[in-house]
Amino acid sequence: MIFKSRQEANEEELNRQRQSLHEWEKKLQDGQSRLLEGQKLLNQTEDVTNKKECALKKMEIDLLALKQQIETERSLLQQSEADRMSKISGLTISV
Repeated sequence: MIFKSRQEANEEELNRQRQSLHEWEKKLQDGQSRLLEGQKLLNQTEDVTNKKECALKKMEIDLLALKQQIETERSLLQQSEADRMSKISGLTISV
């Protein structure tokens, strides 16, 4: 009788421990799922950020090229203006 009640108590304790282990495993799996979902969202955010950064760098390169082109054209216009002024100046002196 004592043996049987002790065995039943041990079985009940074992069942509680199994249940506790099962609940712990479920919490662990849930935590891992949340972690994977968070990592997925982080990766997506990094991808979007990287794409925007590449686009920004391309725009910066294009902007620099346009600035150089504008500066070149401005210099040409200034030289052309200086040449015209020189010709006008020469015309008024020789008249």
